[in-house]
Amino acid sequence: MTLSESSAAGATLANWKGGWAQPWDYTASHGTLRIKIARRGEEPCVVLSLKDCSRVSFAASWDGFYLTIETYEDALGIYGALIWVALLLSLVAAWWLLLAYFYKGPKGASQVPVPVWIFAGVVALLASLEFAVGGDDSPLQGLAVGVLFVPTFLHLVGEVWVWRPNKSLERTRGR
Repeated sequence: MTLSESSAAGATLANWKGGWAQPWDYTASHGTLRIKIARRGEEPCVVLSLKDCSRVSFAASWDGFYLTIETYEDALGIYGALIWVALLLSLVAAWWLLLAYFYKGPKGASQVPVPVWIFAGVVALLASLEFAVGGDDSPLQGLAVGVLFVPTFLHLVGEVWVWRPNKSLERTRGR
């Protein structure tokens, strides 16, 4: 839907069609873009405030403009929420694995339940795929940040399951 198709706002903007517009200010922290709309040589103007702007792109000013504003609705719906729940659970799994390893070594990490390892592995795989081939419209876009955990996860898998630590290199305790 474009704003110019809605009733009251569209009628107001239609009155200013062909005018001169310039970006007034953009506040990134609030996602607010304000555009000043006026006619050359006339005093009155209108300032259009746009909220929740996630992306803006504009020239310094426009003469003879016809403004259309596209709105974005979250197309993922429940899937978007599930992605964020999976992201939260993957953080819990990652911290569980890391803390078990840091405090009890490879033996402690190997005692973490297998489903936690499997879940962390699936998230690492999905995050890698999303990072490598995902795009702006990918439903797994929220998991792309999980690619930061992949090297650590692979290191943990190697230390705990593939290459067992060499105990002959450990210091003898109790001397």
